[in-house]
Amino acid sequence: MKTNANHQTLNRAILCMALGLAGAFLLINPLTPKIFTRQIDKFEMASRDLRMALRPPRKMNDNLIVIGFTDLDHFLYGEEIDSREAYQILLQTLRRWGAQAVLFDILFEHPKPMDSILALKLQEMPTYISYKFLGEAPPLEPLEKELTGGASQPSIQKQTLEDDRMQLLDGIDQMDNLSRERDGLIINPDESKAAELDRAIHLQKFKVNKYALNFFEKRWGMNKKRFDRLSPPAAPFAVLPSPLLFVSAGGVGFINVVKEGEEVVRRAPFFIKHKDRIYPHLDLVFLCDYYGVNFDELNILPDRIEFHPKKNASAPKKIPIDSTGKVLVNFREGDPFLKRNAYPLHQILHYAKFGEKAQSRIKPEVFKDAIILVGELNPGGSDMEPIPIAEAFPMVGLHAAIINMVLNDDYIRAAGKKAEAAITIALGILMGLLFFRLDYKKASLIAFVILAFYSAVAYFAFNGKSFFLPYARPAGTIVLSYIILIFYIVGIKERERRRVRNVFLKSVSPKIGEEILRNYDNEAIWGSKKNVTILFADIRGFTSLSEEIGAKELVDFLDVYYDTLSQIIFQYDGVVNKFMGDAVMAIFGAPLELTDAEFKALRTALDMQSAVADLNALPILVEKSKKIALGIGICSGDVVVGTVGRKKIRIEYTALGDTVNVAERLESNAPAGDIYINDAACKKIASSQNAFLKENNINFEPLPPMMVKGRAKPVSAWRVVGLKS
Repeated sequence: MKTNANHQTLNRAILCMALGLAGAFLLINPLTPKIFTRQIDKFEMASRDLRMALRPPRKMNDNLIVIGFTDLDHFLYGEEIDSREAYQILLQTLRRWGAQAVLFDILFEHPKPMDSILALKLQEMPTYISYKFLGEAPPLEPLEKELTGGASQPSIQKQTLEDDRMQLLDGIDQMDNLSRERDGLIINPDESKAAELDRAIHLQKFKVNKYALNFFEKRWGMNKKRFDRLSPPAAPFAVLPSPLLFVSAGGVGFINVVKEGEEVVRRAPFFIKHKDRIYPHLDLVFLCDYYGVNFDELNILPDRIEFHPKKNASAPKKIPIDSTGKVLVNFREGDPFLKRNAYPLHQILHYAKFGEKAQSRIKPEVFKDAIILVGELNPGGSDMEPIPIAEAFPMVGLHAAIINMVLNDDYIRAAGKKAEAAITIALGILMGLLFFRLDYKKASLIAFVILAFYSAVAYFAFNGKSFFLPYARPAGTIVLSYIILIFYIVGIKERERRRVRNVFLKSVSPKIGEEILRNYDNEAIWGSKKNVTILFADIRGFTSLSEEIGAKELVDFLDVYYDTLSQIIFQYDGVVNKFMGDAVMAIFGAPLELTDAEFKALRTALDMQSAVADLNALPILVEKSKKIALGIGICSGDVVVGTVGRKKIRIEYTALGDTVNVAERLESNAPAGDIYINDAACKKIASSQNAFLKENNINFEPLPPMMVKGRAKPVSAWRVVGLKS
């Protein structure tokens, strides 16, 4: 019996853990439908955004300064901006103020007449300009053949980087000479000569572009073999800056951004693959120069970039990246940083022209040794994107966040897929054990506490350590496993409740029945050792009665008899345990405890004896000139009570033990119309000094010691006497 119970317990434990794990595997299983996993990943990103948004801001480096364009800048200095004169003045002013470096988040795509002057300014201080990769390459080769008449292009020989640079500059000079010659035909028109020069200019443009691409690949492209353990995104086409500016700047890098779920910028790609080379992000180009390291000195690993700075820092740098070479950006500040450290371009230009007479918040000493980032600040502009801590943020500020992150070694780290799976599975097992060990109401409360606790841990892990614990799948496992388990547990409970309601509750009063259902999950009411009072009642002379009346009349009589006695038992909160022919067994004090079980059993017995007169008045007995009488036995003591067949078709609540045996023997020895009661019940009733006893002159007469089958010692018993009519 014990082995069977242990086996059932083990099976239930395994089932609960399996159901808990079912919630986990639904979330981490690679076979889960993509539409479902996309929603999970979207929720994970949203939870990370929320953690970052709720984190108190931390002030970014004050030597990071943004200079931006707004509508007012274009209104005041539109011509200067378009001709790039504004950038010449800006660089000249920043150099005079002692700025450390200038990064342009601007695409200088097309050559302008004043590029030669701007190129000189770019060489006077550390400057970095940007380019962009496109996902689709324009059809340049057919266009080149059409413009050049299919003329073959001279091959570009393999040569040194400096040779490539000089070749590019020579090509630019040749194109400028051709353009000036073409402009001269405006005064002295010559259509034939103009057409010839147009073809030459277009051909030279393609040559210059080829020279520029060749220089670009050699100067900024890295061998893809170094990236064997990474899978950076690929792009087929690069939109390079004006060749003269491109070759004159201290550094060139791409400025592509990565938008994830909800079009939010959370990561920045540090590398992009173009053709057979890998190219660095603008910020990485600057950081390498800032720390005095070459690209060849970068140790590129699957999860980080390592290098040893030669200046501006002594400790090794370890920048965490993912398998595609993207870095999670730690946005410490949003608008507060811009309000403090961003300046409109026109204020710089005003100060450059008018000095302190220009009314602005410009203080030249603020710009000394500053890292300047130049880009668009116009609200609603094309360079505004949502980030985790702001609905719209200028992407020039993204560069500030990345550089600030590396300067301060303030990186975001996140648990990997294996750790996420381990946490998710562990929570699934925990949920299964929880519902196995505890009542489902307590388990539900603790599951909520676990969810709240894990949420708090995830928040504080990021708030304190900038570490992203996975949230969507672990939290989803708690919720999903809870739903699965609660459906299972509640389904089983409800099925058992229905059985109890349909079968067992017919044996108790509605009051007791409702109390049982409320305490259904309390195991103590279903199987335990209790002190109860057992009552047996039996009809005297039932055999002769059954012989003299017909079967139908007998059944009808028993229906009335059982119903009458049952109602009396219910009236005093007893449980009709069973009907045995003409005998009735009742329990008082189980499954729910009664403080006065003995007294209620006595009242039940007295009312049963009083009800005999009504039963004898039944037509069936009057017609046969028959009368019945009851013999009743009551015994109080310890019994083992519990359900038999709770999970079977038949449910029976019963009591087992010597007390039941004694109660039955007292009833069998009681003459017709008498009530016999054992010593323990008698003493308990007598000590209660209940007013009912005095009012009805209830007394107890001792009986001679009574031998009971199965017991070596005789039983002390009492006869109840003295009930008033």
